[in-house]
Amino acid sequence: MESTKPTEQREDERYGSRCSFVITGFGPFAGVPNNPTSTLISCLRNNKAQLLEDGVHIRETHILDTSAEAAKFEIQGIYSRLCSDKLNKDGDDKSYDCST
Repeated sequence: MESTKPTEQREDERYGSRCSFVITGFGPFAGVPNNPTSTLISCLRNNKAQLLEDGVHIRETHILDTSAEAAKFEIQGIYSRLCSDKLNKDGDDKSYDCST
């Protein structure tokens, strides 16, 4: 899995964004060496500064393995980390349903 890490100071706080995004795509799969979602992730990563100026905050990007088992495992890890980050920051904030 290839991913970006959250920054020390959250960029959405610095730029006043009201929401941020975690975007996932998939790596190569049978017969398709360049998955279009990987291309999209690369484009978003390369244009992050412009997106921030436009008020779009992409918190993290991830290119997941194309197996169902690997993708499920990686998504669960992302979800758990986001819930932990949100609860640590806001205490009782219910923005994410972290009960599952």
